[in-house]
This record gives sequence, C-alpha cells and structure tokens, in this order.
Amino acid sequence: MNKNIDFIAPFTFDRNTLVSRIEEHMISGSFIPEDILEKSSITSQEFKFIPFYRYKGRYEAQWSASFGYDRKEEYIAVRPVTYDMDDPRWRQTTKVSRTRTITDWKIANGEHSGSFEHTVYAGRIYNSQLQKQIENQNSFQKLIPFEDKYINDCQVDDFEYDSETVFNGLKSKIDSEIEKGIKTHSKGDRQKDWSWTFSTEKNVERIFLPIAFATFEYKGKNYNLWLNGLDSTKVFGDSLPVDSEKQSEALSSFKPSLAVVIAIIFSYNIFGSISVDGYSYLALSIALFYGILRSGTLALHSHNVGKNILSQKRNGVDEIKITPLPFFADVNNKKKHFIIVAVVCSLIVLINGFVKRVDENGMQNVSFNIHSSTSDSVPLA
Repeated sequence: MNKNIDFIAPFTFDRNTLVSRIEEHMISGSFIPEDILEKSSITSQEFKFIPFYRYKGRYEAQWSASFGYDRKEEYIAVRPVTYDMDDPRWRQTTKVSRTRTITDWKIANGEHSGSFEHTVYAGRIYNSQLQKQIENQNSFQKLIPFEDKYINDCQVDDFEYDSETVFNGLKSKIDSEIEKGIKTHSKGDRQKDWSWTFSTEKNVERIFLPIAFATFEYKGKNYNLWLNGLDSTKVFGDSLPVDSEKQSEALSSFKPSLAVVIAIIFSYNIFGSISVDGYSYLALSIALFYGILRSGTLALHSHNVGKNILSQKRNGVDEIKITPLPFFADVNNKKKHFIIVAVVCSLIVLINGFVKRVDENGMQNVSFNIHSSTSDSVPLA
C-alpha cells in the first residue's frame, strides 16, 4: 500500500514533546484537581498517519440563459372619480398617467472553464475537530514526496474507500462550484432558464497526514487526547477532570446575588412595585459583579496553580508553592465577604423601597389635605 502514496507531511515533534503537551493539557482546565499531575499516568502514546485523497482537476462548461432588462413604460389608466357611492360623481371616470416595469428578455450563451481542488479524509474517523483542523490549507503546504523512512515506528491507517467512491461524494460540491462560476456571467436585471453541460478531468493524489494519540489515566478513568502532528499546540480530547469542590466554591460566589433577589421580592411585596427601580438593579448588579469576579478569580487561580505545579515539577522542585488567593476570593474569609456584600446590597434595596413608600404616602397626605382645605373654604349657598 505504501508504494502508492504520493505525498506525506512528517511529524514536527518527538515523543518527549508529546509528553510535555499532554501534561500541559492536563492542567489547562478551569477547576483542575491539584494532584492531577502527581496521580495521573500516561497509559498510551501513538504516532499515526491517516489517509487523504486530494483531487485536482479542471472543467469546461457550455451554458445558456435568458437575461432580462427592465425598462419603465408610461400608460394611461381609467379610474373612477370617486369611490364614494353617495357622491353623485361616483359613476364618472377620469384618465390618469401610470408607470409600469417592462422586462425585455434576450437569450444568451457562452463557455466557462475553471479548476477545483478538494482533499478528503479516507480513513476511520478519530476526532471531527482534529480532522477539520488538520485538513486546513497549511497542512498541505508542508507536503513532501513520500519515503518509507517517515513512517518508521509509526502506525499507518489504511484507505477505507477507493478514490472513485470518495470522489462521487464530492460531486454535489463540485457541481455547486461550477454553477457558481457559470453564473458569474449573469447580465441584466433578471435571469432565468439557466442550463449548462460540462466535462471534467481530474488527478488523484494519495496523502498521509500525521496525528498523535494519547491516553492518560486519573483515578481509574481514561482520558483520550489527539494532537495535530504538524502543530503540537493543537490538542483536542475528552473533557478534563474537574475538582467538584473548587467548582462548587466558585458557584457559591453567587449566593449574595440570591440574597439580593430575595430582598427585591420582599420589598415588592411590602412596599409595592414603586420600590423596584434603578437602585434595586444597581444592588443586584453589584452582587452579580462580585460573583462573576470571585468565580473568575478562582478559575484563573486554579489554572495558575496547575501551571506552577508543572513548572516546579519540570525544574525538580520538591516543595510545591501555592500562590495565595486575593482577599476577596479567599475561601477562609468567604462567609464574612458574603455577609458584607449580601447585607449592603439588600439594605440598598430595602431602604430604597421604604423611602419610596414614605415619599408616596407623604404626597398622598399632602394631596388629601389640600383637597380638604379647599372643600372647607367653599361658602354655603
């Protein structure tokens, strides 16, 4: 099979780099377990070449169509003087000038030629995200003539389908490209009755592109990773392990927001709809901002902790130093911070509702007093 391969894109990294990329990917999540590097193990590594067909070809097409050219035409129309049947003139008519659009159609025909190039995966699907990424144009700019030495110590996937079967799956896409090219000859304001015939000629190239596959195990569960063999920074794979305690801690950052929502509902029930205004939304926005800031800080801190652990591991440091959290995200003081944010924001809502209610009652009393005084001053007849 290898004798029929035309081009190959060799790997741009070795197994040591693969291990480094796996470790970096392990700690790339938002809420990673701090022991993931210590308690995980890489259980498999594979350098593999996967097959593609590249089709290069040309087409010649003959087309015909009708092109319409619009023009304006004035004409005289007759209409009633009035549509009101109670008007004595309703049986009378008058002539008015009108304008209409006339389309003059002309038959046209011509020829169109062009080229196409498509590369299609011809093996078993590994990872759709990786497949799309590896199929980009940069991958095919790194192709060189095939030699057996490039696949030493690597696995090779077979071509699962013959080239004609794969090409038949491309025909609708190529037909669409030909149609688009032909219709660049459109003229006039309107077109119709398009028809065309075409012939194609193509050349097929068999290509190998590289991917790396790896599996690591953490607490009894396997996680799969795929890397673009031409760019080791492009890593795709299963969802990474998550420290549920860290994640719950981040979500708890929104407890003060919940307290403010409860305060708004309470204020609405006690003081009425007048109490829910800009101050209520401001208080809720402050609590939400705190929640977003704290949860985001916890996620970023978790990621930075992973980077520090990896860096210290690579530098041979035995004692792992953990960077402390900022004061507003400190887990040890969270109750105090939660109470402060929740109480302050809730007080804004409740005090604002109380003041609004008092002001409304005051205005009603003033209105009542003015009405009473006016009534008392009216003399008896």
